[in-house]
Amino acid sequence: GDAHFLQGALEPALKIYQAASNLSPDDPRIKVNMANAYSRLGDYEKALSVIEAARAIAPDRPDIAFAHANTLRANGNLDAARAIIDSLLANAPNDIALIAFKAEILDRAGESSAAAAMLAPVLDQDPIPHALARACGQIAINGKQDELPPGRVAALLGKALQAPGLHRFERRGLMFMHAALLQKSGKPAEAFAAGARANA
Repeated sequence: GDAHFLQGALEPALKIYQAASNLSPDDPRIKVNMANAYSRLGDYEKALSVIEAARAIAPDRPDIAFAHANTLRANGNLDAARAIIDSLLANAPNDIALIAFKAEILDRAGESSAAAAMLAPVLDQDPIPHALARACGQIAINGKQDELPPGRVAALLGKALQAPGLHRFERRGLMFMHAALLQKSGKPAEAFAAGARANA
C-alpha cells in the first residue's frame, strides 16, 4: 500500500490499506495511511472519518494525534488542528516537527510574522528535517522579505534536498519551493532550472 501511495497510485493504495484494515481493524496506523490517501484524493469527509476512528482506538498516542491534526489542516480546519498541536507542544516543546507544523498553521491563518519568529530559533538544524524545510519554504514564499529571507531559505532547501531519505512527494514539493524562492531572490535563470527539475 505504501509503495503504491508513494508512486501516486492512490486508488490501489486504498484498496490494499482497506484489506489490511480488515485483517487488523484495531491498528490505528493503517487508518492513518488510509486518511492520508483520502486527503490526497480530496475526499476529506472520508479522511476525517477514518482518522477519527484511529484516534478512538489510540487516544493517547502522539503520532496518531499528529496525523489527526494533519488531516484537519488538509480539510482547512486550522483552529482544530492548532488545538491538537498546541496540546502536543505542551508535552514536547522542542519537537521540530510540531514547531514546523504550528508555524505552517500560523502562516495559513495570515500570521506570517509569528510563524517566522517561531522558526527563527531552529533554522540551524543539521541535517535539515523535511518538515522544517517545508515550513520555512512556505513562510518565506508567502511572507515579507525581512521575516525569513528568501536567499537564506533557498540555501536551506538546497541542503534539505540532499537528504537521502526524501520520498517523491517530499522532494518534488521542496524543489518547487526552491524554484519559487530563487525567483523571489532575483535569480530567474536558476529558478527556471530548479522548476524544470521539479517538473521532471
